[in-house]
Amino acid sequence: MKRTHRLELMLSEAERETIAAGAAATGLTMAAYARQAMMIDQPVSARAKAHVVDRAAVAALNAIGANLNQVAKVANATKTMSPKNLSALAQMYRRLHAIVIQIESPPARGIGE
Repeated sequence: MKRTHRLELMLSEAERETIAAGAAATGLTMAAYARQAMMIDQPVSARAKAHVVDRAAVAALNAIGANLNQVAKVANATKTMSPKNLSALAQMYRRLHAIVIQIESPPARGIGE
């Protein structure tokens, strides 16, 4: 088979050593060994898609975390929970719930996407 296309790739030292050892053990060139290894009929695992960070959600979570720490500090120091702090905790819970819903909801897609 005539090979007319070239593929170049970067390897770590460990990856290169693995290919070199496999090639030496089989009597193949590194290129032939790598070519055969790529053609093995095994599914290739797809890289997980990176999550898009919603900076506004992260900022809101940071603010809620700071407020929660303040309420916890007062509650631990006084061993009591004032109605004002209970109300603040309920509000933080509602905000957290809304952020979780926003994060878990798939983004709206336009026509044709």
